[in-house]
Amino acid sequence: RKQCESFILQANIRFHDGDLMQVVTDESWLGADGPIFDHLFHGEIYDSRLEQIGWNDIDFDNERSWDNAVKMKPEIGVLSSRSMPPIRIVETIKPLSLSQEMNSWVFDLGINIAGFVKLKIPSDIK
Repeated sequence: RKQCESFILQANIRFHDGDLMQVVTDESWLGADGPIFDHLFHGEIYDSRLEQIGWNDIDFDNERSWDNAVKMKPEIGVLSSRSMPPIRIVETIKPLSLSQEMNSWVFDLGINIAGFVKLKIPSDIK
């Protein structure tokens, strides 16, 4: 794995008829490396070689190639829920410069942002 990721979930789902279902993470959950790697300062890296075609289809056989989740030792501190406002597009930024560094391209936006890239690549590029 690229890095040690951890995730915890307790979702309490109330249905229209009043029934309650609780979904929690445990060692039965499966996971695998994917093509997207996020880093606070380096942004998002996408490696299409790690794309697993059909991974989100209901009949995808992930039991052969994915690993079971591992129970992590709890961090010191208090676990509490957090609420945050929805993420929305508030600005469109064009890069100040574009440079190539080894096998990567760097888009200098002049500021550190969290966001998405809209990129058009000609079909004849390999």
